[in-house]
Amino acid sequence: MAAGFIGGSLTDVQHAALNSAISAYLASVSAITIAANFATTSQTYKGGYIEIQPDSYNGGTSTPAIDGTTDIWGFPYSLTAPEQARLKALVMPGGGKGLQLLRFPLGFGYRGFRNIDGTTGLAKNIGERFSGQNAAISALIANVVADGGGLAPEYWCPAPYWMTSSSYSGTNSVTNKFWAGAAYARTVQLSSIKGTDLTQYNAQIAALTDAMLNDFEYLHQNVGPVRMYGLQNEPSVGNAAYGSNIYTDTMYSDVLVALVPKVKASTILATYGGVANVPKLHLTSDQSISYGTAYQQGHPTEISSYTYHNIQLIADDADWIKTAIPQLRGSLPSYWANEVEYFSAAPSSAFQCANNMLRDVNNLVYGNAPNIMPIIHILKQIGQNSATSNTLGYGLLKARLPAPYGQDPSTPGDTDPTIGFGNFDIVPENYNSFLFISDNVPVGAVRVGGIPVLPRGVGFAAFTNAGKTIILIANRNATPVAIYVPLTGAKTLNGKQYGFNQSGVALTPQTSAVLSITIPAYSGQAWAE
Repeated sequence: MAAGFIGGSLTDVQHAALNSAISAYLASVSAITIAANFATTSQTYKGGYIEIQPDSYNGGTSTPAIDGTTDIWGFPYSLTAPEQARLKALVMPGGGKGLQLLRFPLGFGYRGFRNIDGTTGLAKNIGERFSGQNAAISALIANVVADGGGLAPEYWCPAPYWMTSSSYSGTNSVTNKFWAGAAYARTVQLSSIKGTDLTQYNAQIAALTDAMLNDFEYLHQNVGPVRMYGLQNEPSVGNAAYGSNIYTDTMYSDVLVALVPKVKASTILATYGGVANVPKLHLTSDQSISYGTAYQQGHPTEISSYTYHNIQLIADDADWIKTAIPQLRGSLPSYWANEVEYFSAAPSSAFQCANNMLRDVNNLVYGNAPNIMPIIHILKQIGQNSATSNTLGYGLLKARLPAPYGQDPSTPGDTDPTIGFGNFDIVPENYNSFLFISDNVPVGAVRVGGIPVLPRGVGFAAFTNAGKTIILIANRNATPVAIYVPLTGAKTLNGKQYGFNQSGVALTPQTSAVLSITIPAYSGQAWAE
């Protein structure tokens, strides 16, 4: 239409060139109508969920390396004070935005010692590794706590007393397992005695879960409120150099059967700051979904959410979620894909950013998830393993943490020598895709719109907040897509554009009963009243 109005000023050659360009553009745009049922309400959004590692590892967690007298190193205290404040403002601002649940890997990313057993000399409980560690974490998450969020501890590995390795980790050749306790040798694993010594099996699980509860209450009182909890996120892994231990599905269930009632009965966990608190059970699972099934079948109403851990499939194509998650979810209230990383480079940074947006939208819609996990870590350090490590595939942020683990910026081949020690920068492909939701969907918004039929590579989610409509649309395709969304009457919507090079660029507002937009390749748009 615009071309028609100015056509009188164009030569024949210019007309031909313009017509050719318009035809080529329209041919590349696939127009679709998204018929969303805005009367259908679903879950309430509860914010971003991400892992923080106050003791980020670098190749091992053996006892001498974590005795609290060696390296005071980790997150957030290895960042300078101004950088800690900047980080807090970027991803934990409060006010209904940003991250809300912080996955806290006990025995891996947090692994000090408490309650030393007099006979073995081994710790029965986990605590801060050095004085001030708890206070630094507490200060970092203050806005999150004020907003109703907090910690989501997961038992990657209980304290050394409970483990066959007498430490937080196994090795590449030795698998870390639960110790049978009592007079049994350290090499005897707990699961092996269930059929021969049920009395000791039950006694050891009772004592173990008492210690787990003690750890949760310690965190609740010294770091921040425990809002959610779970066991080992990868229960089939026990021979990693970092803190981990292996479960059988039966023992995974038996531990939860003993632990969940204790959490419910805890008067300490029942309130925080004078306000009622009900910790939610997050039944984590890796790619082998056999873990947790025994507990799921016997206690389905106790589970608040369940995750599936299929990293590479989702990194390759987040549309995998559309068909897989509904089948896995069944009758569970929330089922979503977590632990998303890019082990190797994505086809492009633009693809990775759009794929992240598509993944988050799909988790919200097909998984009915109350949270999104924008990427696995809040921060990963440059040069953790080598100059070519995949920092950009793991974190919202990239940091240069101090020696001995931080790599010197002058090292040849350094991925980003511009970042100084104690400083960080954003990872646009991950951070911008996180803003796509966190800047537009406040905590407490309710998802509406149902599950419309969508073409490949297109994601759609809608919310209502204080009576106002919010629409998110992601396009992970290499070509633009024209979209029409019939609304419930005429509305004035303000739009923002997101992508690898865009973090909320304002679009021209629309007033209509139909949102009519064209979303460029590898990008997303958010529209809100």
